[in-house]
Amino acid sequence: MAKHRVGAWVRSSLVGSLLGLSLGHLLLSSIAQAQIVPDGTLGTQAIPFTLGACGGTGGNCFILNGTQRGANLFHSFQQFSLPNPTDGAVFFTDPATQNVIVRVTGIGQPFISNINGTIQTSNPANFFLLNPNGIVFGPGARLLIGGSFLATTAERMLFQDGTVFDTRDQTVAPLLTVSVPVGLQFGSTPGSINSGMQIGAGLNSLFTDFALVGGNVNFTGSNILAPGRNIEIGSITEPGTVGIVTSGNPLSLRIPDGISRGDVSITNQSSLEVQADNRGNIAIYARNLNISETSVLNAGIFQGLGTIASQAGDITLDATGAINLRQSGFVNSLVQTNATGNGSNINVKAESLSMSNDSGIVARVQGQGNAGNISIQVRNLTSLEGVPGSPITTRIATNVEPGGTGNSGNIFLETGSLSIFNNAQISTNSFGVGNTGNITITARDSILISGSNRDGIFSRTGTGVTGNAGDITITTGSLSATNGAVLSSTTSGRGDAGNLTINARNNVIFDGTSAAGSSVRLGGFGSGGNLIITADSLSILNGSGLNIGLFGNGNAGEILIQARAIEVSGRSVDGILTSQISTDSDGGAAGNVTIVAEKLRVWGGGLISTNARGQGRGGDIIINATESVELVGPDTLDLSRLQFPSFIRTGTVGAGAAGNLTVTTNRLSVRNGAGISTSALSPFSTGRGGNLTINASDRVEIGGSIPTLSESQSAILTDTSGGADAGNLKITTRHLVIRDGGIISTGTQNLGRHEGDLLGRGGDLDINASESIEVSGATPGGEFRSTLRTGTITAGTAGNLRINTKRLSVQDRGQVIAATFGSGNAGNLEVNASELVEIVGDNSINSLSTSTLATESLGTGNAGNMYIQTGKLVLQDRAVISSRALRNLGQGGDLQITALDSIDLSGSGISSNTLGTGDAGNLTISTGRLTLRNGSQVNSGTLGQGAGGDLTVNATELVEIGGIGSDGFNSRLFTETFGDGNAGDLTINTSKLVINNAGNISASTLGRGNGGNLTVNATESVEAIGLAPNTLLSALAAAATSSGNAGNLTITTRRLTLRDGVTLTSQSLDQGQAGNITINVRNALSAHDSSIFTSALQSSGGAIKVNAGSIRLQGNSDIITSVFRGAGGGGDITLNARSIIALGDSDILAFAQDGRGGNITLNTPVFFGQNYRPAPPGTNPLTLNGNNRVDINASGATSGIISLPDQSFLQNRLSELPQNLIDTNRILANSCIVRDAAAGGTFIVTGTGGLPVRPGDAPLPAFPTGEVQSVAADGRTDETDRGRTASASSVSNPLPEAIAEAQGFYKLPDGQIILSWECGNRN
Repeated sequence: MAKHRVGAWVRSSLVGSLLGLSLGHLLLSSIAQAQIVPDGTLGTQAIPFTLGACGGTGGNCFILNGTQRGANLFHSFQQFSLPNPTDGAVFFTDPATQNVIVRVTGIGQPFISNINGTIQTSNPANFFLLNPNGIVFGPGARLLIGGSFLATTAERMLFQDGTVFDTRDQTVAPLLTVSVPVGLQFGSTPGSINSGMQIGAGLNSLFTDFALVGGNVNFTGSNILAPGRNIEIGSITEPGTVGIVTSGNPLSLRIPDGISRGDVSITNQSSLEVQADNRGNIAIYARNLNISETSVLNAGIFQGLGTIASQAGDITLDATGAINLRQSGFVNSLVQTNATGNGSNINVKAESLSMSNDSGIVARVQGQGNAGNISIQVRNLTSLEGVPGSPITTRIATNVEPGGTGNSGNIFLETGSLSIFNNAQISTNSFGVGNTGNITITARDSILISGSNRDGIFSRTGTGVTGNAGDITITTGSLSATNGAVLSSTTSGRGDAGNLTINARNNVIFDGTSAAGSSVRLGGFGSGGNLIITADSLSILNGSGLNIGLFGNGNAGEILIQARAIEVSGRSVDGILTSQISTDSDGGAAGNVTIVAEKLRVWGGGLISTNARGQGRGGDIIINATESVELVGPDTLDLSRLQFPSFIRTGTVGAGAAGNLTVTTNRLSVRNGAGISTSALSPFSTGRGGNLTINASDRVEIGGSIPTLSESQSAILTDTSGGADAGNLKITTRHLVIRDGGIISTGTQNLGRHEGDLLGRGGDLDINASESIEVSGATPGGEFRSTLRTGTITAGTAGNLRINTKRLSVQDRGQVIAATFGSGNAGNLEVNASELVEIVGDNSINSLSTSTLATESLGTGNAGNMYIQTGKLVLQDRAVISSRALRNLGQGGDLQITALDSIDLSGSGISSNTLGTGDAGNLTISTGRLTLRNGSQVNSGTLGQGAGGDLTVNATELVEIGGIGSDGFNSRLFTETFGDGNAGDLTINTSKLVINNAGNISASTLGRGNGGNLTVNATESVEAIGLAPNTLLSALAAAATSSGNAGNLTITTRRLTLRDGVTLTSQSLDQGQAGNITINVRNALSAHDSSIFTSALQSSGGAIKVNAGSIRLQGNSDIITSVFRGAGGGGDITLNARSIIALGDSDILAFAQDGRGGNITLNTPVFFGQNYRPAPPGTNPLTLNGNNRVDINASGATSGIISLPDQSFLQNRLSELPQNLIDTNRILANSCIVRDAAAGGTFIVTGTGGLPVRPGDAPLPAFPTGEVQSVAADGRTDETDRGRTASASSVSNPLPEAIAEAQGFYKLPDGQIILSWECGNRN
């Protein structure tokens, strides 16, 4: 009876107490079948609510008594389980009790605590459950304790004063304490804790903090809700001590690093949640942590709660082994809709982290406040793997969600290796209002990102968002992004994109349309961030790209790359995307690209570019590669997909200027259709093209095309297609090689606009090659030649082309050209080659083009001037140097060539021509020696209405012209006109002029224009040898074959020699007048089977005037002026010489068929004409040729006047013999000439003169002779008789045994001329 009264009192008192608690009331009638067995050590009593229901067989219990020490209440059970959801244990506590500490002392599996019912305290208190055997929480478990809850499989609890509460040692009464618990001590095999409980503080349970610490800890379908409080989970598998914090702080665990841990598993839609208005932490300490099957850890600010000062607690995952999130396992920090405050930070530490199947670690803001940061430290591998095609990505992310206001958090990831693939990503995002967080990744070994364009690392602000995208910083050993992976910081709203920085000790690879960059997307307002990569090597492959884009409003960021080796190669499988490094701008300025490397290789369609499409300026490209830069186009042509050449370029299609491009390296190679360019690409662009500067310390090589697609040339270009100027191009190197159709060019283009609207000027092209320049070859099909060029096809002026080198070689159809194809003027071409300019052409007769150095106008604009300065100039095999205006109104440019040593042409040409109304330019050649061989030609001419240019040759030593080429043309130096324009003058200034083997010098007209004058000034000699093997003759000519007048021919020299059919002529073969011929020879003019003549077919004949020391005409050498029809008079012939001797069939004729014959005047003291006799007036001069005598005739309708010298003093004509005959044999044999004695002075012979013995012999001495002196029989002269005049009586010596050979004619004081020899000079 007493027993029942006690029970009734207990029940009554406890119920009364519970009714007074803030916990509310508990319907104890629902508690049944508890398994609660006190062990009797601490006075713990288990009182059933109903009789007989609490004991060894179970029941519904009040837990009374126990041992109280201060604020601690200790209970000890042999077994403690609540196996059914309706089971319950209510612990009676004093209001001063803070901690209820319960131990289970039974040992073994039967004593595992199975908690599937309710644990309750009568007053709020912390509750500690220690059962080393293990603890199982069922789905019916409830906690109504009002304080923190800790369940552990530790063997002992440690207190601050050193006291130990032990579950294993029952032989000694426990020493209990009033101090606070500070630690848990585990045995060798801690039991597991399994939870399936569904508890929610403030819902079906009442507690604050929640902690489980045991061996392995498993949550299966378990949901723990502790708003604003701590949830701490720990797993320990070996003896050791875990610290706990309780007093004055939220319950938390302190697990030392050195202790071995067990596994924690959270599966089957389990959740641990602490969201509230403030605080709330989740911490899990394990060896391996598995979160899977849509299980979640939630922290943050709950919907509708919080203030600006609210700060959610952290989520901490600390694993010594692996953390695995699979099958939508989630770690989530969230500031919910209409909530205010800052979200939870997420801290992860593990040996490895594996996330797969739409799992995530996410910090988000849906309300107002900042999302939390995510910090991950993984010693080895971090792996994120998604589900291909899933709308949800496996991710580590911080977000400001739509409608949210605040900044997304930062992500810090430190790992050994990082793997992201198959629809996975790391990202910070803002889709509301606020900035995006930064991402910082440090991967000791490597980073691999592979998959679609959703795989990667992102920092993004969405459309309409106000805020900046965050920076991405990656530090690793190597990074590989493949199959469309992306690393980017972008903004689509109002704000700047962030920077992307990659630092890799080894390789960085982007492959298979993967990308990295920073951009302002369409509709955005802000500047793009920078992309910075530092690595040992960087590879951009198969359609991948590094991109900085500005497609909204603002300025694009820059790309800065530093690596030992950089490769940009290939296109995507479909051929649409090219591998590239690029910055683009549709609004503001595009960013710069700076590359620093040892080697840069761009091939297989790779691209490095900056582009401006709006008002902004295009970015600069700056490349510094200490060893080499190599650009190579596709190796083969694949017609199944799009193919484009490899390129480095800057461009603009808007109002902004294109960026400048600078390449600094040791060797630059551009092959197989690859190129480097700066361009203004649009016909409507008003932006200027950028400057292109190449500095290659060793060499620049460019050439080739895409195999089987030869129209794609390798190129280095600056050009403009709009109204603004193209940029300048400057190359500085030791060796420049352009081969196989390569092109280096600056110019203007017309892509559809009216030419007059395009006024942009082409850029200047400057080449400085300290050693050599080679331009040779063409593309395999011959469509394009290797080219160095400036040009324009619009109204804009082309730029100038300047070349500075030691040796310039243009071969095998190569060309160096400054040209205009429009109304704009071509630029000038300047070549300075200190040693050599060599141009070698294609000797094939069928070749349509050859090696060329040229300035040209193919439009209405003027051709530029050309200036060549070198040591030697060599042209071979149909090579050409030219300045031409080929159509319409364009003027030809001047051509000036200076070769200090020599100019040698073999089968080649130098010309200045016009084919239209514009005038041809002047051609000036200055050198030591000029040689034209094998059909070479140097000319200035016009084929249209424009005037031909003057041709001037200055050769200090020699001009030599001769030979016939394989095409049958002879070597020529000439000016000519074929149209209405006048031909230019031809002037030669040299020491020696040699014309042989059909060489020709002429100034002529073949149209209505007048022929030019031909002037030769040769200080030493002019020698012309005429006959060639094919009967072509050498000639100096001024000719007119149409209505134009022939020019004058003037020769000034010391000696003039004409042999073997040479002609000196000025003639008109139509209505024009023949020009005059003026010859000034200080010494002798000698002609052998050659002619000097002027002729006019229908007009007046030109005059011939010769001033010479002596004139010798031998063989069939003629001097003729003639008019074949019309009333025009024949030209006058005036010969001024000390002596004139004509031998053989040489004639002097001045003839006019219908007019007056020209006058013939011979001003000479001596004239000798072999077999000469005057022809009757009216004699046809054609009948005077071939008669083997000298003729002088001035026939015409009216004969001209012939003036001959008085020849009576000559002894070679008939005269009366003296009475006293002289023995001439004796005179010839026994006399010699003695000079007059000098008067003690001296004199210098400065010239020769007189009549030679025979044509070709030495002339008569210019000094006077004295007496004829006899010669002794021994050949000695009688010195005693010197000074006496010889007479017939004084010549008495007998004849010598040998007759003395006469040395020449001598004039005696009395005027007689004697054939003799000089005394003392007999040989």
